[in-house]
Amino acid sequence: MRFAMKNRSAIESSLHLRSARKALAMLLLTMLMLAKSLMIGIASCVLGFLSSASVGWAQEFFVLRAPGVALESSARLSPEELQIRDQAGQITVYSRLRRYDTPDGGYIGYGSRQAQRVIQWPVANRGTMRIGVLSNGQIEFTPSQMAVFAIDPTNGASLPTETWTSPQVSAASRETGEWNKSGELSKSVLLSTGEVGNRWFMKAGGQGQLQWIPGGAAGAPLNDPQGAWMITPVGSDMVRIQQSVGNQWLALSADPQQAGNFGNGVLAQRGQRSSVRLMGINNTIAQCWRLQQFNGGYCFESVMMPGCGLTYVPNNGLWLQPILYSPWQVWWPQQPAFALPAPTYRVVSEQVVSNAPLGPVTLRIANTHSDGLLVLLADRRNSGAAKRIRIPQGGSETVVLERDSGSTVIQTVEYLDGFGNWDRREVQVPVPPVVLYDVSVYEEFLQSIAIDATGKSPNVIEDINYQPRSVGFVLLPAGDQLQDNSVIDVYPAAADSRNPGAVRRLAPTDYQRSSSQATPKDPLKELLEQLQSKRGAF
Repeated sequence: MRFAMKNRSAIESSLHLRSARKALAMLLLTMLMLAKSLMIGIASCVLGFLSSASVGWAQEFFVLRAPGVALESSARLSPEELQIRDQAGQITVYSRLRRYDTPDGGYIGYGSRQAQRVIQWPVANRGTMRIGVLSNGQIEFTPSQMAVFAIDPTNGASLPTETWTSPQVSAASRETGEWNKSGELSKSVLLSTGEVGNRWFMKAGGQGQLQWIPGGAAGAPLNDPQGAWMITPVGSDMVRIQQSVGNQWLALSADPQQAGNFGNGVLAQRGQRSSVRLMGINNTIAQCWRLQQFNGGYCFESVMMPGCGLTYVPNNGLWLQPILYSPWQVWWPQQPAFALPAPTYRVVSEQVVSNAPLGPVTLRIANTHSDGLLVLLADRRNSGAAKRIRIPQGGSETVVLERDSGSTVIQTVEYLDGFGNWDRREVQVPVPPVVLYDVSVYEEFLQSIAIDATGKSPNVIEDINYQPRSVGFVLLPAGDQLQDNSVIDVYPAAADSRNPGAVRRLAPTDYQRSSSQATPKDPLKELLEQLQSKRGAF
């Protein structure tokens, strides 16, 4: 009996063990099935993510359409580059420029050195782009006629089948090609000047002298790094034109000793000019220039000698002469077609310290000429809105003008020495007061008189027409040289400038005057004087 009970306990223990093992096996099987389901879910999520990513990648291509234009353009977008293919198949590459992102986050900026254009692309990848071009020294944006349309594969649209090839740009070229903060020019450019078909490129020689290469010569445009000039911003509206010769950085500089010979504004002496040469970068304002756009090119106006610009005289070198906008004063930037070495000069920081401000002054513009004058008074900070003033013979007009007091630009720059070390220096440039106003003077001269030859009209002289004739262009003195209650006799000042071609242009609506608007005191006397002057010319 005792043996039977013992045997029965053993059997029950064995059964409980088998049951526990079976339960454990079932638990393990359940866990394996859960793990398998979990892995399948994870795999599905991954595949779904990859599928979504592939759809997002497909949206790197877009179509650009303009109203009324049958042909479409296309675009390819990436985080650091925008390529646009126009209707003719030409591709323009725009690099990412984050400083042109809009504050509201609606647009992101891309810029092209070659096109000299900035595009603000809609973040939503649909809608109208914005185009930015240089105007009055800054990038101004306007809505584009082209609108962005994403390609939707669900509507049967396919990706563009044409081959997109990006120009190969080295890292060094990408670094040096980025636009400067003023937006006028790319940092490293070839510079040429001259007449159409007779352009000359400027380069630096091995001894720091300037050399000139004709545009039609073999090897032009230049393929020499010494022909690529670094345009470095100084302050908010100036640049320095630099070149590395050996282990030294040089800049185009006027002769500081000749600055006093030029005067200021209408006080300047005419017929003066200064030589321009390469000098080591220093604290002088003689190395600073202000850019003026002219017919697609640029004039470099001297900050030290306002009104005078960088001028190439064929076979006689580089000079500073009064700006007349001649072909030899207009410079054409061109992107180098070769890879540039890594930059060895950089501006680390910059601070502009303004001098004590000067108050506004009143200026009386007088006309002592024998004829009426039409004067365009332009604020150079907003030159597109010149004030038009007509001053009759013996009359005057009083205006209130602001004055600039000058400043000091403090730059911290670094040079890469011959051992590969960055040498840090501080450059302090005292900036003289800016010339804020210029004056263009036109005289009113008698163009024609309509006389009644029938004798039936009660007026013998039926109509008298006057037309403006340019006299000259002058700059008003800057800073404290423009005193309160000053008087300027504009006709002799403009005539003494001997630059009638430099005046600001009149629109056809700016001057419309006939006898119905103003009748001279003695028109027959004026007609006689006109005839006498013509007779005396023979």
